[in-house]
Amino acid sequence: MLPITAQIQIEGQPISLEVARTAREQEIGLMNRTSLAANRGMLFIFEPARPTQFWMKNTLINLDMVFLHQGVVKYIANDVPPCQAAPCPTYGPRMGNIDQVIELAGGRAAELKLKVGDRIPVEFFSVNEAQRN
Repeated sequence: MLPITAQIQIEGQPISLEVARTAREQEIGLMNRTSLAANRGMLFIFEPARPTQFWMKNTLINLDMVFLHQGVVKYIANDVPPCQAAPCPTYGPRMGNIDQVIELAGGRAAELKLKVGDRIPVEFFSVNEAQRN
């Protein structure tokens, strides 16, 4: 697990985010997790923005993937199941650059009424602040 160093608010509900910044952290992501609380998620940051696709290799739980560019939702992959056999399918917008992806528990985006075009500001804080929360 990575430290919680970011938060979003959707429909008045705070969601604490682990932030995957390095290639290795992004490669591991939420692999091998057996659960993800409704108020938790993972943020992937891509600098510079680029076309981005995700897969569910070694992921044990269904996830929602919210693809953003400059804080605006561009695509949502809802309730994506774990990959059962290679080659694993990929998910994401077929065109356009993405600079952030937020993974949530499967079905959570629908519960939060997220839709393409919504703005999701991300609040970042230091690891020290995170340890106090």
